[in-house]
Amino acid sequence: AVGGASHMGRRDIADLLVSKGARLDIFNYAFLGYDEFIMKLLTDYPNLLKAPGPHGFTLLHHANVGDRGNLASWLQEKGLTETFIKGVFG
Repeated sequence: AVGGASHMGRRDIADLLVSKGARLDIFNYAFLGYDEFIMKLLTDYPNLLKAPGPHGFTLLHHANVGDRGNLASWLQEKGLTETFIKGVFG
């Protein structure tokens, strides 16, 4: 559920779910504004840059819906141009 809230841009729902114990992943962190954490993680594990997220939405999508302009620019500089990867799940 927290993944859905994140890729739909619903911080209110994501915050509620986290307050109830929902676990976060890299896509949630990108949406919620943990820019430095995402940059460090991708520097250490660059293969995650183009990893598909929930329903095929990428880190760039999550940064955009979270209004994380600096992170979105950094992701694009690193080579991530897609916001959605079609056909990931069938």
